[in-house]
Amino acid sequence: MSGLTALFAGRFVRSATQAALGIAVPLYMLALGYGPATVGLVVAIGALSSALLQLAVGWLADRVGRKPVLAAFGVLTMLGSAAYALHLPLGWLMLATALGTVGQGGGAAGGGAFGPYYPAEQALIAELAGDARRTSIFARLSLIGAIGGILGSLAAAWPELLQRHGAPPIGSYAPLFWVTAGFGVVLALVVVPIRETRPTHPKRFRAHLRLARPTRAIVARFMLTNATNGLAIGYLGPIVVLWFHARFGVGSAQIAALYT
Repeated sequence: MSGLTALFAGRFVRSATQAALGIAVPLYMLALGYGPATVGLVVAIGALSSALLQLAVGWLADRVGRKPVLAAFGVLTMLGSAAYALHLPLGWLMLATALGTVGQGGGAAGGGAFGPYYPAEQALIAELAGDARRTSIFARLSLIGAIGGILGSLAAAWPELLQRHGAPPIGSYAPLFWVTAGFGVVLALVVVPIRETRPTHPKRFRAHLRLARPTRAIVARFMLTNATNGLAIGYLGPIVVLWFHARFGVGSAQIAALYT
């Protein structure tokens, strides 16, 4: 498996798990008896943690490499999904959401391009793609992520289908969480065959961050675009799931069909 193929596979798996958990986690927490305010708090903690982790990843990946960072987040995804599958108390679920970004994302719209691992993944793809085909590689990556998100959204119907066959509401979510925990292991292993250039160690971190004025202007425009996009993707995830459930009384199957 080539490095790019491995990253394509990782994006597909990550997008599928994000899409499935983005629908399942809010409904699962409601099944546990928590109210919308608690679900919103957990989502907010996960989003804040993701932002802080992205800063850490930007610093760490330039020093130890992007592969170890991507592998570590695969392990965190596994542990976070397992915490939900085991029906752990709220404090542990908050920790799982914070570190594993469980339930974060916006279904197919997110395309797997969400979370603290994204800066490391993006930099590694740019390195492996080279200048000549970089744009086409990123286009393929986005398409693969969208397809993964579509299939993951469809898989989110699984708990309600189990409930229709007699499974208890809380227990019906466990199989989906265990599957996504297994996918976390896949995410950790899929980066193993990738070969990356060892990062150089800048003597001064502040000097390493210094950008030319034209570059700063371009980066500022992209920051504004990403902020707007992030707001939309974040809203499309757990908040809309909760709204459809409260407004129309629908379960995971109907919401999964809508997202698919």
